[in-house]
Amino acid sequence: MTSYAYRGRYERDVAAIPGPYTKPLPKTINATYLDKKQIDYKKDIPFYKDIKTGPSYIKPREPISFREKVSYRNQEEWERTKPPGQYTKEGDFIKESIKKARQERMAKEKELISRRENYNSKGPLMSTRADPPLKDGYDTNAKDDFDVPKEPAIVLDKGYPDISTKFGDGGFYNDSGIPSDMIGSMSPRKGMVGKSFGKLEVADEIAIMLQRKGVGVKDQEDPKSAGGPASAIRIDDLKDDFLICENCKREYDEKTHIPRVLPCLHTYCQRCLGDITRDWTVACPTCKSQHHIPGDSVANFPKDNTRRSLRDFVHLKKKGQRVACRDCPDSGVAAFFCKDCYSFMCHECRKAHLRNFMSRNHNIVLLDQIQNSGIEPFLRNETCDRQGHDGQPLVYFCVSKTCNKPVCKMCTVLEHQSDRGHMVRRLGDAYEDHKEQVSNLVKQVEDKITLSKTVMIETEDEMRNLDKKQTDITKEIDHEIDEGVHMLEVRRRELKDTLKEKCKKKRGVLQSQREGLKYNLSLMSSAKEFTSHIMTHSMPAEFVLLTDTLRNRLVFLRDNHIDSCPLENSFIAFDKDKMGAAFKQYIIDMGKIRSTAIFPPKTLVEAMDVPVENEAEVLKVFLYDSKGTPQKDSFDCVLVDIKDPKGRMHPATVEDSKTLEGCYRVYYTANMTGAHIAYVRVLGRLVREEGFPFLSKSPGEIDKRFGDILCPGFLFDSSTAHSEREVSGNGRMLKSDITTLKKNTTRHVKKFKAGKAFPWDDPSQDTGRTEKGKLLDESDAKKLRKYCGVIGTRPFRDTGRYYYEAMISFRIHVNLVRNALIFEVGLGRWDSIHASFYVGAQSYAWSFSAERCNEHKQLCHKFRHKRTLLLHSPLSSDTAGTVMTMTYGFLVDVDNRQWSIIDNLSQKILYSFRNLDFSEPLWPVFGTYNPYSAHVEMHLKSGSSVGKIPAIATLI
Repeated sequence: MTSYAYRGRYERDVAAIPGPYTKPLPKTINATYLDKKQIDYKKDIPFYKDIKTGPSYIKPREPISFREKVSYRNQEEWERTKPPGQYTKEGDFIKESIKKARQERMAKEKELISRRENYNSKGPLMSTRADPPLKDGYDTNAKDDFDVPKEPAIVLDKGYPDISTKFGDGGFYNDSGIPSDMIGSMSPRKGMVGKSFGKLEVADEIAIMLQRKGVGVKDQEDPKSAGGPASAIRIDDLKDDFLICENCKREYDEKTHIPRVLPCLHTYCQRCLGDITRDWTVACPTCKSQHHIPGDSVANFPKDNTRRSLRDFVHLKKKGQRVACRDCPDSGVAAFFCKDCYSFMCHECRKAHLRNFMSRNHNIVLLDQIQNSGIEPFLRNETCDRQGHDGQPLVYFCVSKTCNKPVCKMCTVLEHQSDRGHMVRRLGDAYEDHKEQVSNLVKQVEDKITLSKTVMIETEDEMRNLDKKQTDITKEIDHEIDEGVHMLEVRRRELKDTLKEKCKKKRGVLQSQREGLKYNLSLMSSAKEFTSHIMTHSMPAEFVLLTDTLRNRLVFLRDNHIDSCPLENSFIAFDKDKMGAAFKQYIIDMGKIRSTAIFPPKTLVEAMDVPVENEAEVLKVFLYDSKGTPQKDSFDCVLVDIKDPKGRMHPATVEDSKTLEGCYRVYYTANMTGAHIAYVRVLGRLVREEGFPFLSKSPGEIDKRFGDILCPGFLFDSSTAHSEREVSGNGRMLKSDITTLKKNTTRHVKKFKAGKAFPWDDPSQDTGRTEKGKLLDESDAKKLRKYCGVIGTRPFRDTGRYYYEAMISFRIHVNLVRNALIFEVGLGRWDSIHASFYVGAQSYAWSFSAERCNEHKQLCHKFRHKRTLLLHSPLSSDTAGTVMTMTYGFLVDVDNRQWSIIDNLSQKILYSFRNLDFSEPLWPVFGTYNPYSAHVEMHLKSGSSVGKIPAIATLI
């Protein structure tokens, strides 16, 4: 044994035991080193009290024998009872300790078996090997000096009770989660039961602590166990049914129960797939998916080789050294593993394997050496199955569409050649590419899994909400119906009370009348009887004396008023207003249970621009279920909030369209022009996170459609207006008169020629042109300098039919002379409009105007193109005082290359220009003339400001 002594605050000679079952430590072990490694040396290091302090050199102690460690389980007990000088080798105390150890061994063995079967959160056990049977509690193969019984588990309770070490079978157990592959090399040799225990000194135990803290010596790590995904496989993470066929419950093998993967990624053995095949189709027992058999054989489904490798791995890990030999499974227990054949073998089969010429150089290892390793030794390198290529590793990958499979080097030379259309890559590169693609797909599937879980949670929430809604609405129905029943009962009482009151009143009148009649009847009967008695039995003299009395009484009774009929009657009726059939229908229609099956992802939203300061329809929302069926009566399931250009939110109104099932209209009043965003929520879920943008414009800027005719929204472009013409702020009116002319000309003209500068200074200049001065804004390329008018903001070029209107009013205050123009409306190219005084003279412009006609001596409509007068027709007088207002409709048909002018009042087509050239955009242009002779105003109607289209326009 080699000893080393070191100085320091906490120093001690450390004995490093050489051999394959110990890990060397750093040569300096002191407080600074332990603190750096975050080890509580007072708690974690056993035998800490044996470490002497001080600067002086300390002679190392004698090693502690196995028998003493059996006897003294606690460091305090050791310090208190250790014998001076020589150690006691025999005695009653030792026998008592052996007996105690045997009892503890049995208890610990049960605990370890339980821990093998149940994985705890601290990590798997470091060995699953079973102990060999003992005879009377003793190991008959033990060779130590005292025939000490084989102790399978002796706890080193020396300050850190979470470490336990198992002896006798060469394995370690750990309560603190130390990985088995990290301390497997520290396991004592098999057969070194007692003596190896005595050599597990402080150095070994500190090494265990370092590794438990995650600071193991890196240069001693096994490269196979570091970093690879296979090294992270844990036996308890594997499901038991991963290695067995779910259908027949038999373990996969390489003969009849070969694992085959279906396209749905469920695996079954080849035999079961053959049994469930019907009409060359396999129905997956798990997901019921139908799969056509490739190549008319279930053997053509891909083979799952992963399970083959895991099978051997799991057999070893779960069965330990009781794995059966491959060649003699009935009698042989495997003790070795061939890494080339991937087979377990016993001692005899190993010898035979090494004698064979083909396998004498195979790499055969003890099961002990791979007991605590990862899955790497069991991973099989696939070889080429082509005849004559036996044993050739698959190191290349052919990426051609006809192949797309791994190949060996011989395949690349003989068959997969580039001149035959094959392209071969290294298998590792193809593996990385395929792995990256599959990883990306896995991430996408994980996203779908997350989405599915989220939707499942939402579905469960909806189910809970549905149950709650059912309970709440049931209570609400009961409440309303109970209220209705209560009101009916109240009404019943009211009707009965009214009936009773009326009957009582009638009865009172009749009873009073009856009493009166009864009284009068008794009077009359008495008088009649008395008179009859007198007349029958009295003497004449007596009768005469009573005659006056009798006469007076009888006259009174005769003249007394008697009702000729009852003062009241028994008529009383029950009018069943709003009852009977009507009430039954009302009851049937009373209340309504509305339900919807809206599927928010299928919601469609159409946004449209709206006019400012007017409530208008801004959205159409179409609601459908998951099958695309429109959902009605669901207007309260839609909430819309609109954000204006300043970022303020406003609620919108949602109404059922009632004309189209499943369609709902959203109305909103915009207070400013600009971009708005509508956020639509259906059942509380946003239809689109970014919302639906729309614009709030002036009414004339918004398109409006009538069938196949579009009314485009455009305005007068004030930036193009001639300096002598005035365009209103809303871009809807063009005006010219003497006042406007003076104001605008004074503002725009800075230099004049000598003489009279303006036409109104010389009435003979009846041209309306004002080119006498130099304009201040003549550098503006858009502004018209010759044409006395304005251009529209949108041209016509795209296919379709377009309609707009102009209401033109004028008042002539000076008699018109020669060919005086009043207004012109035209279509032309941009350069044509800028080139002349009026567009009718241009080759790529078409003009409709009102001007004085020398032929008719009045104001006429004139239609021109290329200076050619195509048509003219009388309009009005040309004398002062003439006032007129006309509304004209203009229909542009790009498809038929036609422009029609319509008199909206008479519903007549004034003229249609044909063969227009739309190869370049044609701009609408509007001009007014002779402001000193007439006051002219032109009002544009376009887009949504057009109320209706003349019927004649639809027939063109």
